[in-house]
Formats: sequence, structure tokens, C-alpha cells
Amino acid sequence: MRALLNSCFSPDVDDLESFRPATPDDYGYLLTLYVGADDDQPGEEVFYIVVCTPEWLRARYASDDLIIGHQYLIVFDYGFTKIENFIREYVESCEAPSWKELMRRVGMLGSWEFDGDRVLERHRARIRPR
Repeated sequence: MRALLNSCFSPDVDDLESFRPATPDDYGYLLTLYVGADDDQPGEEVFYIVVCTPEWLRARYASDDLIIGHQYLIVFDYGFTKIENFIREYVESCEAPSWKELMRRVGMLGSWEFDGDRVLERHRARIRPR
């Protein structure tokens, strides 16, 4: 089976298509992905990624901090169509024989709702710069 990106939503941005960051090189927001499969079965899973710029990261971490890029989609200029196309291409390139394995592969892009990860809490804690 192959993964399908059903929709995207952000609790931080009202309208992703018309969003224009106040500071184009310093912004970040949580993006929620709803992913299903092309197997004609109902259901979808939720994944979280933080779309952000290098400056946004720099403002939220100390210069001697180290971070792993998983769950971050680092962008250099904003265009939601470009971001959505990138995510769709990645998600829809994922194939696997089972639902669990398919979702594990999609989870390489962002945090799967069942991973037990705390991406939401970490994002909320970092939303304001130090």
C-alpha cells in the first residue's frame, strides 16, 4: 500500500495559503498532517512537524545546543504550495505491505501521534524566544 496526504492543518496559522510571516527569515509553526493509504480502507493517522527557518531555530536554542532535525522542516523562504508539494511528494513516495510499517516510514518526516513523543509540548515551549 502507498501513503496519501489527506490534509494539513496548523493550530498556529489560520490560513496556510495566504500566510505571510511578519519576519520572513524568522518564523516557525506547527503543521499537523493527516495521512491515510490508497487501500480503500477508512482511517488516517496524524503526524506533526515544525515548519521553521534557521533564524527561528537560532533564536530558540543556545549556540552550544545540538538538535536533531527530525520533526523540523527547515525552510529558507515561505511558500505554502512549495512546502505542501514537498511533504506530499515525500508522504506519497512511502510504500509498505502493512499499515504499521507504512506509518513508520511516513514517521521519518515527523512525529507520529502514537510515537509517545512530546513534539507539541516542545513546540509550545519554544514558541517564544529566550
